[in-house]
Amino acid sequence: MWDEEQIEQYLKANLKPKRYQHSLGVRDTAGKLANRYGADEKKARLAGLIHDCAKCMSDSDLISIANENGINIDEVLEETPNLLHGVVACVIAKDKMEINDTDILSAVAYHTTGRPNMTILEKIIYLADYIEPMRDFPGV
Repeated sequence: MWDEEQIEQYLKANLKPKRYQHSLGVRDTAGKLANRYGADEKKARLAGLIHDCAKCMSDSDLISIANENGINIDEVLEETPNLLHGVVACVIAKDKMEINDTDILSAVAYHTTGRPNMTILEKIIYLADYIEPMRDFPGV
């Protein structure tokens, strides 16, 4: 498994500067939430760090990677392929970063869409993505 420095280098090379800073903010916020709610802080920080590693990919690249990995693309995903960035981030985390922890991968996969019966880690990453300190939009 890649260490945090290797992951940060990957993110710096593949994300826009603001998105990279957002990822660091989600990492830190997820760690605080995990600490507060009794979840695994190390897993939360790692999931927060990598959650958007596919965010800056083109729609065609997201679709291509999804298709290559047997990810079902329904009508909603066809209309908004950017929603695939969570599940594609799992592919990158697993294949490139050698992260195999299913708790972490699941939290990354559902950080945008959510799902019924989310685990505490999934909820933490979902929430941390919206409330990290750099976020600035109505309702945050």
